[in-house]
Amino acid sequence: MRARTLLLLSILLLLPAGAGSDQANLTDLVLTGELRAGEADRMTAPITAADELQLKWLTGEGEQVQPGEAVARLDPGRLRENLDDQEDRLEDLLQQQVLNQTDATLKRLDLELALDRAETARIMAGLDASVPEETLKGVEYSKRQLEFERNKHAETAARFALVSQEESRLASEAANNLELSQVRDSIARFERELSSLELRASSPGIVVHGTHPWEGRKFREGDNVRSGWLVASVPELGSMEVAAWAAEPDVPRIRIGQQATLHLDAYPARLFHGKVVGLGLAGENRPLWGDSPYYPVRIAFDEVDAGIMKPGMSVRAVLEEQP
Repeated sequence: MRARTLLLLSILLLLPAGAGSDQANLTDLVLTGELRAGEADRMTAPITAADELQLKWLTGEGEQVQPGEAVARLDPGRLRENLDDQEDRLEDLLQQQVLNQTDATLKRLDLELALDRAETARIMAGLDASVPEETLKGVEYSKRQLEFERNKHAETAARFALVSQEESRLASEAANNLELSQVRDSIARFERELSSLELRASSPGIVVHGTHPWEGRKFREGDNVRSGWLVASVPELGSMEVAAWAAEPDVPRIRIGQQATLHLDAYPARLFHGKVVGLGLAGENRPLWGDSPYYPVRIAFDEVDAGIMKPGMSVRAVLEEQP
């Protein structure tokens, strides 16, 4: 507690002289934070098969961009190789499909011809077998009957072979079509993933780099990012607000609607006013500040000066204590 009091006194000594009623009282709560846009075009690392993606290129922070303009590019890694492999596989499957269809057509023609011959042979054998027994010698009659039965079986076998070949063709075609569909789906997925590796702005404005969640610094080229991480954003400057953090012992002193005096570190002579519009219910660890939890506090400006306010600017917020 003594350390917190000394810190508060040090901050007060740095206030501009003559700040009058805007100077913090010892009972006021002082929070630190930064400017953030309440609304922004957020560009996050896409979901891909890779655990991490390398940030290959990133446009400069503060640069003006237009809708559709590239803001960042992520290294595709093996995605391009995977896409090439699947495209080669698709070409092989299509060629194999043509060969299979040609082979199946030739086999069907052969089987149809065999069936026609078997039908003709059965008909001819039937004619021979229809001669009355008394007209022929006993042995010849029996021979013709046996030949007729043999040709009937041959015709049945030829017909069965034709039906089996058609069933086999349909099964092979279905399996080939299924594999073609799977390969095409893979190609479409890889193409979507490759396309998603180029992050583009959907609204005009200035670029703000995202903050590395583990290292507490702005992203830069060469960093590895994970799916869902905010790589960059194009904020709506008219929606600027203060994102501050409160230590756990200070949370009971904060309430929604509480008035605040706001000091931009970049413009110490300017004073702004606002009020608390949000208070986090759960504390979050801030590795750079120690092991204690800190609670997010949102403070809205009464008036936003889009001409000087930029995301990431440091802000000191003095929350007025009510008697």
